[in-house]
Parts: sequence; structure tokens; C-alpha cells
Amino acid sequence: MKMNELKALYAGILAATISTGAAAGTVTSDGPDVVIKTHSGFEAATVDGNFRFQLGGRLMWDMDSADGIYNQLDNGKDSGNMEFRRARIELKGTAYKDWHYELGIDLFDGSDQENAGAGNTIDQAYIKYTGFEPAWISAGRSKTPFGLEEITSSKRISTIERSIISDFHPAAGKQQNIAVGGDLADMFTWHAALVDQEATDGADGTKTFGYGGRVTFSPVHDDGKVLHFGLAYYDANPDVNDGARDTIFRTRMGVHTAEDGGAFRPRLRTDGTTPHALDKDETVGLEAAFVTGPFSLQGEYFQRDMRVANVATGASVVDPEAEGYYLQGTWTLTGESRSYKWKDGKFDRVKPGGRNGAWELVGRWESVELDTDVATASELEFELLTLGLNWYVNRNVTMKLNYLDAQVDGLDAANQAVIAANAAYGGNGGFDTVAGLAAGGANADEDGRAVTMRLQYDF
Repeated sequence: MKMNELKALYAGILAATISTGAAAGTVTSDGPDVVIKTHSGFEAATVDGNFRFQLGGRLMWDMDSADGIYNQLDNGKDSGNMEFRRARIELKGTAYKDWHYELGIDLFDGSDQENAGAGNTIDQAYIKYTGFEPAWISAGRSKTPFGLEEITSSKRISTIERSIISDFHPAAGKQQNIAVGGDLADMFTWHAALVDQEATDGADGTKTFGYGGRVTFSPVHDDGKVLHFGLAYYDANPDVNDGARDTIFRTRMGVHTAEDGGAFRPRLRTDGTTPHALDKDETVGLEAAFVTGPFSLQGEYFQRDMRVANVATGASVVDPEAEGYYLQGTWTLTGESRSYKWKDGKFDRVKPGGRNGAWELVGRWESVELDTDVATASELEFELLTLGLNWYVNRNVTMKLNYLDAQVDGLDAANQAVIAANAAYGGNGGFDTVAGLAAGGANADEDGRAVTMRLQYDF
């Protein structure tokens, strides 16, 4: 019976394929009926829910224009650019009801504009088992459980780029991991993971893994009404002998084309050529969100604490720290509400309710501070205001327009010299930044403005 159900699903997929090139034909099955949906991508599933196959993807085409500090981030180049930010094919499905899989292939993600498609990579690939209800377990490459905006898909965030907080998190994006999770009492979720950070083994031959988790509480998650709280923790668990690991605080401050190989990135360089290495790297995050009808508010705060130690003695050298927050509000002018998936603790698409689509206003303020713990250097502070207008044309097409006003404090000549020279560590063991920024000296721009646009098709 199970095999018949699987055959029925494949028969349905074959039927849909054949129908595109033939005017007549009949496909029959001795198993359950197959339902085919094409309103958003292609999906075929048996009516009993045991088997499902879905084909999807996303195309994101961006155009940016920027001035001031954004140009210095790009070593003095003009930051105005066009690019395919993401081009991705996605497959996901279910077999025997409890086994789920997802596979995402990046055709390119904006990192190789000259050779688009030449370096296809696996963006996401995992297998999940849900037979232990209400818990599940998964293995593969997926997102590390940390942060409301980071967990939310790039297709569903309200601004074109994620906040600076995501730039500064040690496990942002997708990595190899083993994860467990579940939900309780129709309002709590939990998610924990053991993460392979793909760092080189340490000098003593050991392999270190990061670990962390996220819990959410949403006592209200009805249509048009959401109240959400979350807490997350992540420990990168560095080994002082793991000399090959670099920790990069890299931010483009909302403009992806502001980096051509090197945005402003104070980097804690621990490349094995110095006697100092990262010995501690822990991050804590708080999150909250509120939705009532067409209005939504959300915010997050994070704090990341590190320690650089002497490899020989284990003694602390410096204790760098990064912390920051953002506050974001949205207003859907046409009356729709942001969709929310409480079991995942994240937001989903805005679903247009009329023929002319849905229109949304967005405003976000964010601030992040980086303290290098170097006595002769001041803190670096990044502040960014983003104003946006989104048009959800239909289920598949979205157009976004963002205006960004950025400010970076602490770029005085003395501070730059300390950062660039790695004075506190010697050799390659300290913080550095790209030459284009340090060369500005006392005349370096501390602010900049940008206009970014996106045309998005997802299915």
C-alpha cells in the first residue's frame, strides 16, 4: 500500500509534465488520488498526506546607488551596481508522512557576478524526521537557531537586506548541523543544534563544534494578531589551539554591492601566525514582535562576548565585545496583515487581498557597537536608518524600494591607525580593516546614503 501511494505521487508528477506537451492522455493509479497545485510553484501530493513533492525557487534582481562611506567600504569604488542577489532552485517534500527533506541549489548569490552560475553550491539540504511528535530531529545543512529576522526567509523579510545584527552574528546563514526541536501547549517552541562551523582543525588535532538554541513564546498567533517573544544563545566554542579561525565583523550596512571582496570589516585575525587566538565566543539574543491588523512592530537585541588568549599560557589578552539592536515597524496600506508561522517562530509572506496587490511601508532604526578592548582605540558604532516601500504585486512578484542613511562613529585617524596596525596584538593577530577605509585618515567619511531597489520572483 505504501509503495502504491508513492507510485501515485510520481504518476501525478508525470501527468503534469506530459500535459505541457500533449493535448490528450490519461494517467491512472491504484493508490490514493493525487492533488496537483500550481498557484505558487508546482506541488503534487497524495490526498492522505503521506507523500508530497514541491518545486520552487527565487530570483532577486537588485539595483543600488550609494555615496559617502558606502564608497569607502568598496575601496573607493562607485557602489552603484546591478546584480542578481540570489538565484535559487528549491526542492522539498515528504515521504511516508514523517520523513521530510529540502534541497536548495544556489545558481549564484551575488558573490560572483562575472561568472554567474559557474560555482553552483548547495544552499540548504537536510532530512527531518517528525515521528516523535511533538518533537522532530534533522541532519544536514540548515539555519542555526538564532534570531527572528535571521530565521525568516530572505523572501519574507520586510527590507531588502537583513539588519546589521545578522552581519555580526557568528553563525548567521546555513551550516552543517544536527538539530532537534518541537512545540508545546500551542504557544512554545524550542530548537537546539550542534553546529559544524567548518573551521580548520586546531593545532592539537581536535575539531570544535558550536552549539546553541532558541525558544519562542507566542500566546497570541491568530490571523491579524500576533504576540511573539524569543530568547537565543549560541556558543562558537573556539579552541585556543584552533589557530586557523578568523572571526570577521563584516557589515555592508544594508547595501550588498558595497562590498567587492572587502566591506568594512574589523577582523579578529587568528590565522596561526601569532601567539594569540580566539578562546571565547558567546552570543545572546532577545527578540519580540507584535502584529495587529495592518500594523506590526518587531525588535531584537544581541550581545556577543569574546576573549583572545595567549596560546602558550592561556592568559587573556583582550576581551572584544559587540552589541546592538534594531526596531522595525510596518504598515500595510491596503489592510493585509503579515503572516506568521508560530511553530517555526518566524514571519511569512504578505498575501495580497486585491487585484492591485498589497502596499506596505517599512521603517527601521538600528545601532551596533564594537568595542575592540584596545586602550588607545575608541568604540566603533554603526547606526542605520532604513525607510522602505514594498509592493506585493501578487503571490509571486514583489518590488521593494529602500532609502538608507548610515553613520559610523569612531573613524578618527588615531583609531584607524590602531586598528590597521594591529597594535594590541602584533603581527596578524589583531583587528584590521580594508585599506580604502584606513587610507582616509582624518578625512574619512563617517556617513553615507543609498537607494536600493529589488525585483523579486519566488514560487
